[in-house]
Amino acid sequence: MNVSGRGSPHGQPSGSPRRPPPLTRGGCLEPAGVQMSVSGEEVALVACGEFDMATAHLLGDALRKACDAGLSVVLDLSDVTFLDARGLREIVQAYRSLSRSGCSLSVVNARPPVHRVFELTGLLELVAA
Repeated sequence: MNVSGRGSPHGQPSGSPRRPPPLTRGGCLEPAGVQMSVSGEEVALVACGEFDMATAHLLGDALRKACDAGLSVVLDLSDVTFLDARGLREIVQAYRSLSRSGCSLSVVNARPPVHRVFELTGLLELVAA
């Protein structure tokens, strides 16, 4: 699911599930976006781009949808180049929501500058960026 709000059927016949455009390694088709997939007992989110005051809501929307699934969530930040306090707030809110429901949130593959933000804020121990 492309949470950036600009998805299209990409040439698929009507009635077929919509597929998001692919994220490219090291970049985004949009300034920021999140793709979601469900596999077994886990929701995987792959985020890309910069999450700041203009785009953090995209991350929040995806995390809320993932939380609604009632499954544990893995958030891959390998293509996230910037994350500010608003993006962190969305991640913390998702962590709290998932914890209350007995599920977990794991943050993986954060680039060094983003990983450093988790270290400096003390969130590294919570979500293991």
